[in-house]
Amino acid sequence: GRKAFLHRFAAASAAVRYLAVHYREVEHIVALGIVLRRDDRNWFERLPGGIEQAVMLKLCYGHFLCHAFHLDYIVAKGHDCVALEHEMLELADVRGTEHPAELNVGHLYEAKPALADFYKKLDPCNCFNPGIGKTSKFPAHRGDEAEAVV
Repeated sequence: GRKAFLHRFAAASAAVRYLAVHYREVEHIVALGIVLRRDDRNWFERLPGGIEQAVMLKLCYGHFLCHAFHLDYIVAKGHDCVALEHEMLELADVRGTEHPAELNVGHLYEAKPALADFYKKLDPCNCFNPGIGKTSKFPAHRGDEAEAVV
């Protein structure tokens, strides 16, 4: 059990180590955390040709008996990692997955409407963590800079 537990840390750091060693060939890493549907039998995605060509290596690891997966894509030099990530997340949405897999949306992922509404109810002033889930960063959750109180 103890050794198996340690393997997750080795797997999780493999992409970062590869980037450090092969920095001349690698643009960066696109790291996604997704959860498949409970009845999903297709655990391996098929990336469209344009994305597949940009990806040098794929590392996939998950939680035992769980549908949460960490997907690290090593992207070849010269490709736009942010654009690739957005394309991959759109594909994940079409596939019916949830993302992020675990920790929460933070400032990287867009909160689904129910979660964004929860944040607004929890913090009507929008002063504790403005912008979480790609929501408004302005006081009282105003939507645009023109409405911002300065």
